[in-house]
Amino acid sequence: MKRRKFLTGAGLAAGATTLASALPRPAIAQDRLEWKMVTAWPKGMAGLGSGAERLADRIANLSGGRLTVKVLSAGELVPATQCLDAVSQGGADMAHDFAHYHLDKAPAAGLFSSVPFGLAPDEFAGWISFGGGQELWDELYGPFGVKPFLAGNTGVQMGGWLKKEVKSVKDLKDLRFAVSGYAAQVLERLGGKPANLPIGEIFDNLQSGNIDGAEWIGPYNDLSLGLYKVTKLYYWPGFQEPGCGIECLVNKRKYDALPDDLKQIVAAACAAVLRIGFGVPSGWMKPIWRFNSSPWNRCNPVSADPGSTALAKIPSALHRRVASCAKRMLALFDSAYAMPASCSRVCQRRSSRWTGMPLCAAELTTTMRAPRSAIGACSRSASRKWPR
Repeated sequence: MKRRKFLTGAGLAAGATTLASALPRPAIAQDRLEWKMVTAWPKGMAGLGSGAERLADRIANLSGGRLTVKVLSAGELVPATQCLDAVSQGGADMAHDFAHYHLDKAPAAGLFSSVPFGLAPDEFAGWISFGGGQELWDELYGPFGVKPFLAGNTGVQMGGWLKKEVKSVKDLKDLRFAVSGYAAQVLERLGGKPANLPIGEIFDNLQSGNIDGAEWIGPYNDLSLGLYKVTKLYYWPGFQEPGCGIECLVNKRKYDALPDDLKQIVAAACAAVLRIGFGVPSGWMKPIWRFNSSPWNRCNPVSADPGSTALAKIPSALHRRVASCAKRMLALFDSAYAMPASCSRVCQRRSSRWTGMPLCAAELTTTMRAPRSAIGACSRSASRKWPR
């Protein structure tokens, strides 16, 4: 009798074990994903490089480890300017870069980073979130199979580092200057010779004399490039990028395959990094905010001796001439931004007293949604010659 009970119990235990092994394991252990994120930044770069790492950490933490992201610096998998190709073709799952790196593939892409004398950071974020910008962005990158997110902003930038003084438009003639995006087109229109260089090559070209100057972002980020070691002439303010958006690209097929909660986590992580970029006093943003908050402080972080860096203001007459050229471009893109006060008028107003401050609240609150046809118009406009 005892023997029968033992055999019966053993059989039940064996059946329970078989049943347990047949059941699916919990999703938290079974469905862990690891994505690769390519970036346009050199390894260990302050600001932008650490921002990509922070985005990856937020996604991993918010998902409880279900989705982790391996960050690859420029050149580890693809060159700095080929992040869109890598994500589009499936060589990488995500990317972290500037949209204006892709003007050769999509002439309107620069709208989603920055336009000379264009929108300040909060205006830009408002346009993306509430003015129809995100829908246009999705439409633009749709043919590439990529889903874009706004994942930061550089803020108002400096004019750049030059080896010689620039006092008038004549000084721009044949000036070899490292700059990208629509600003390069403005410089070329004024007689300069823009050089679209990967970030990691700017210092060597400036030091060797292949270029006469270069712009990057601002003191905090420029410090990591070491441009102050080559020249001490640092110009402000920067017209070229009053608030350059940083994009996070996700392979659309991979994104659509995620469960809804992970989709929301990716979007929330990008939004959180963007919020930090607006100067919320949180950790790493404090030194950037302090260094960049006043133009008179902008020479301080670049060396132990602040006096060794000459802070030079771009002459007002030159700024007005540059603005006059840039506003022709802005007029072509007004349909996309769809601001009640057109960008060309904003450009004129800012050219004489450029501070990088946002438009008045009335203009922001009456922002209209951009028409869906704007992308086609912008693409055509960006590829044709500007009116004189």
